[in-house]
Amino acid sequence: MPTPPKSCGWVKHDMSPVRESIWWQQMLYGEDQLRQRTAFALSQILVVSRKYNYISRHPQSLAAYYDILLNHAFGNYRDLLEAVTLSPAMGSYLTMANSRKHNPKRGTYPDENYAREVMQLFTIGLYEMNLDGSMKTGSDGQPIYTYSQTDVEEVARAFSGWTYSDRVLDSETNRPVDGQGMVAPMTPASDKWGSLHDEEEKRVLGHVIQAGQTPLKDVQDVLDILFEHPNTGPFVARHLIQRLVSSNPSPAYIERVARVFNDNGHGVRGDLQSVVAAVLLDEEALGQTLTDANTNPVVKLKEPVMAAAEVFRLLGAKVEGEHVLDAIEIFNSLGQGPLSANSVFNFYSQDFMPSGALLDKGLYAPEFEIFPWTGFIGYHNTLRTRFSRALAVPTAEKPRCENAVYLDLSEYVAAAEHDDVKQLPALINTRLFNGNMSADLAKVMQDGIATERNTNNKVMLALSLAVTSPEFLIQR
Repeated sequence: MPTPPKSCGWVKHDMSPVRESIWWQQMLYGEDQLRQRTAFALSQILVVSRKYNYISRHPQSLAAYYDILLNHAFGNYRDLLEAVTLSPAMGSYLTMANSRKHNPKRGTYPDENYAREVMQLFTIGLYEMNLDGSMKTGSDGQPIYTYSQTDVEEVARAFSGWTYSDRVLDSETNRPVDGQGMVAPMTPASDKWGSLHDEEEKRVLGHVIQAGQTPLKDVQDVLDILFEHPNTGPFVARHLIQRLVSSNPSPAYIERVARVFNDNGHGVRGDLQSVVAAVLLDEEALGQTLTDANTNPVVKLKEPVMAAAEVFRLLGAKVEGEHVLDAIEIFNSLGQGPLSANSVFNFYSQDFMPSGALLDKGLYAPEFEIFPWTGFIGYHNTLRTRFSRALAVPTAEKPRCENAVYLDLSEYVAAAEHDDVKQLPALINTRLFNGNMSADLAKVMQDGIATERNTNNKVMLALSLAVTSPEFLIQR
């Protein structure tokens, strides 16, 4: 009779582990993997993080925010910008919520945080760009700033007068639903003296926003200005290419994707479904244009959480129970998880260059910023622990954990028991490398297996070598 699983304490009194585990479950088993992957890429552009104390106490707000990214992953970037702007998670994280118009008596001004970041990090960037992402320069040879401090102040005025919703009512009791103010879109704010929104005229990037408009109309006008800016296409194009395909896309690649952002072929701007298709199906992404020896390779380092998710899927991860509730342990060990960047600047800079050969060649490698030697060890230890748990036979004293994910390594154990040391590397080559593992890596595996007597140790050694090899970790 099988040993029943035990509770290992994954579930706590708050929802945060549940939120993260649901995300992990979708990454492992969701049938909409491209949507999931695109939403994760968007979460690294339009950043909100649980590593902000107030947000961490409202995991339902983070879950609702991620739903926005999922729902708009193949929608329109303009619609996504508006949903993000009015999200209570974003309102809290970048402090647009409860920002009020200028009060001369109190000497207070509208909050400028979101106003600055929606331009710098979400739409147009710091400097004017050509369609291929290259930087424009002025007559003095210096980069041209896209916006000024005055623009930030004007956008902050346009974004003033929003607060958390208190209008989400229970259909039966007609009373406010607890916590839903951190889920529903923000609403215009007022006090006994009237609206807290600045209703005077604003000037943003040379455009006039008329006086006397509603808070929503002002927000929409600002977002229209940013969405229509010529920088937004190449800005979004480069970000998505880097997250999905290549750390060093050519200017021509960026321009082709930016053109699709500007017009999907049917007169629609910002169509993310067409943009993502352009990113993934471009001739450069498919390796059809790499004839020049000087062309940058179309490769990128897999992020820790993406590499781990790939290993779990390839090795038949199964849930011991009905739910996946051990994800928090995995993310803590990897140092990366959903909506958990250290700042609004994401886990890493898209312009990061590690010292050494890549820096010497002027090549970007963003993911290396969170995957240094210590990060590599965390990734290795995370997977090695999971290999060990998968190989362990559960007993009454040491049963498997309920609602945890276990890898299915039975096929690899059978190969390791074979007298021919080439059997296990051959299986790994087929399952993890699609038949493209190098002869050198196969030889290292074979030599290592030959020194081991214990079957489980052979499996641990071979799989550890495989998933930590450059051949596996570099996406080509």
